[in-house]
Amino acid sequence: MKPTGPVFLAQGASTMLLVAFVLGGSTGCETVPGYGGASFACGAIAPCAEGFVCDSKTTLCVPTAGPCTGDKDCALDEVCGATNLCEQLVEDLQCGTVLGSQKEDALRLGFMMTLSGPFAESGLEQRKVLELALSEINGNGGIQGLQGQRELAFVVCDTKGEEEYTLASAHYLDQLGIPAILGPGFSSLLEPAAREVAIPKGIFMVSPSSTAVDIRDLDDNDLIWRISSSDTEQANTLAYFAFWLALEPIHDGDPASIRVTGVHTDDNYGYGFREGFAAALQVLSFSGAADVDVQFHAVPHPSKGEADDWDAEVKDVIDALKEEEPHIVLFVGYEDTADILSQMKVEPTLNTLPVLLTDGVSSKALATTYQPEDVKPEHIFGVQPGFRTGAAYEHFKALYATTSVGETVPPAWTEYTYDGVYLLAYAAAGIEPEAISGAAFAEAFKRFDEPDGRIVNVGPDHLLVACQDMGTGLGIDVRGASGPLDFDLETGEPMSVGILRWTVDFPNPEEPGQLADCGLAMVHDANASGPQTYWCGARCLAPPSDNAPCEAGYCSEEGAACANDVCTGGDDCKPEHAP
Repeated sequence: MKPTGPVFLAQGASTMLLVAFVLGGSTGCETVPGYGGASFACGAIAPCAEGFVCDSKTTLCVPTAGPCTGDKDCALDEVCGATNLCEQLVEDLQCGTVLGSQKEDALRLGFMMTLSGPFAESGLEQRKVLELALSEINGNGGIQGLQGQRELAFVVCDTKGEEEYTLASAHYLDQLGIPAILGPGFSSLLEPAAREVAIPKGIFMVSPSSTAVDIRDLDDNDLIWRISSSDTEQANTLAYFAFWLALEPIHDGDPASIRVTGVHTDDNYGYGFREGFAAALQVLSFSGAADVDVQFHAVPHPSKGEADDWDAEVKDVIDALKEEEPHIVLFVGYEDTADILSQMKVEPTLNTLPVLLTDGVSSKALATTYQPEDVKPEHIFGVQPGFRTGAAYEHFKALYATTSVGETVPPAWTEYTYDGVYLLAYAAAGIEPEAISGAAFAEAFKRFDEPDGRIVNVGPDHLLVACQDMGTGLGIDVRGASGPLDFDLETGEPMSVGILRWTVDFPNPEEPGQLADCGLAMVHDANASGPQTYWCGARCLAPPSDNAPCEAGYCSEEGAACANDVCTGGDDCKPEHAP
């Protein structure tokens, strides 16, 4: 066809000509043979032909799909499909923001977290902590050792709490050549990202907060690690304290049989926790520790992000609880659990029941659910992994306070993200720049639990010596803000796991409730014969004031833990009906 309108010429990076035609009165864009599929100018009066889309940034028609032989031939948010055409993974992928160093020679790693949608609260807090850690590392000379004062940066991707965006984010980072990723935060997102992208592509992935038990069963070539523990220890802890509450004389009519109902999300996190909790509760019931029959029932439900009608799902859960008539209720879920608790508090048969809550439930929305204070149940027993003691944590707590208004303690999981950034920096210090890869990060992480290595507190004070030791091939003994980082090399998880108790408190009766840390409730050490219970933390009580003081956040006496600057043991604050 002969063009009847103006011709516009431009030269792109690949020297292709970009030409716009107005063809015989038509307003469509077409390709010109010989120009390799070049695109043309477009706009409101010149839409693109079928198979093309108008790029709003360049006002050029570009192919919606192009010929390809592999993913590298496609855009960062596309894959090469079965028909050898590039296919867009999702619309509106939120990837590409670079936090930390903007230098061209900076080491760029990936950060995948839920930063929008109904579950964004935790992810946004973790992003804030990422920036704090990057500021410290780059402000103190960057990564030393074999990296030679190289600064650190992270490319950020928002998973939106959805699997398709998580997979697209992981693919995007792989296309950029990112060797290691911090995240995702949720177990239901980590598993598919690991299985479908990270493991086959050789990307190292370390999650600060994914806890589902079945993640440890991945055939991962040592590429998938967790700073958090699996839910096994958290489930065992809550089962123990559920059994204690079953023994307490707090139930109407002093029943011989106690019903515990678990409300959980129908994903790998929810079902994995349910199985571990039920098994541990059964062992305790059969142990002969007390003459009481404890029964467990479960009520699964979709999360808010997966539900077609969330209000209807909440009503179904409340109706199921009223039918079950439990004595104790366990909640395993996410921030949207606050909506269920908000309805539960107005039900006369449910609003005084003891409530057990997992880490994922912890949120500002939950704390503000109970207002005024007299609508709060007497027993709100929340738990989350962590130790929250020692020099590294005290530094992190002070650092977090500089960016927070009105927060008394850092939110759940933030110290794990802080540790994750530093661990990746230490690992990189032990790798030659030209040898950076996912497998190299995995090998470096195996050197963080060296019994004869230098003790390193995560933070700026020990950054230089940690990087120097890693650069010379030594191992280090890392003490993180989240606790001892003594990884099990078989599972990629810490072997020492602390479980904290939290509750909802009202420091100002005129204001909404706040989440409050009670302290360390239980420690699971893989090298010990059994867990150690700390009843002062478990009951939100202060340890005896005449106990020995802590030294730099630690206690020299075996089995003692630091709480409120004094050491406490398992017999302090122990209740009469303890199992």
